Amino acid sequence: MKKLTFIFTLILSFANLFFKASECYHYHTIKESKLVRLAGKNYLQVTIKDPDNITYVSQQRYLIKNINHH
Repeated sequence: MKKLTFIFTLILSFANLFFKASECYHYHTIKESKLVRLAGKNYLQVTIKDPDNITYVSQQRYLIKNINHH
């Protein structure tokens, strides 16, 4: 029983370290939002970069409807 308790405690400790590191990583990532026009359509582009400001974590575009460009 002691061995099982020790293993369970060890697993929980590693999980706690992982979640703290993950939270710190997301806190320091850079998030940029901008409006872009592609193929005659307007989009909100959201880009997330690593703290080094070079590597892209993700980039998503959301179509903005009912806005005409003149």
